[in-house]
Amino acid sequence: MPTVQLIYASSVSKGLTVMEIKELVNEAQRDNVGFGITGFLCANSQYFLQCIEGESRAVNVLFQKISKDVRHHSVAIIKYSEIEVIQFSDWSMGAVLDIDKHMDVVTQFSPDGVFNPYLLSGDDNLNFILAFSQIRRG
Repeated sequence: MPTVQLIYASSVSKGLTVMEIKELVNEAQRDNVGFGITGFLCANSQYFLQCIEGESRAVNVLFQKISKDVRHHSVAIIKYSEIEVIQFSDWSMGAVLDIDKHMDVVTQFSPDGVFNPYLLSGDDNLNFILAFSQIRRG
């Protein structure tokens, strides 16, 4: 089975707290290890932007589960492709949940300073996630 990378965007459901998002990330970190999934999540109070990578069947099954989760809505696949190199091998699920605190990065991709992953290309969304993964690495 090929290795794939899936990037999706979604809108955060009303009332979802930062603590609940942290719990979601912790859950993903535990679950993804068993399925050989790696990835990275960027979030603010409005949007999720996530990249998941792994064997195509595992990624597809996981995405079906993700797309039914009530903690978000308007789920849209931004990019889906076979890959040679895993980009996020450091994490079963890395995350930056306060992207609005890093306006220097946000404005590189959204000159008006408003992050909206639905308005960016697949490559720009990937580069956005990669930039935040570098911040997370320190």
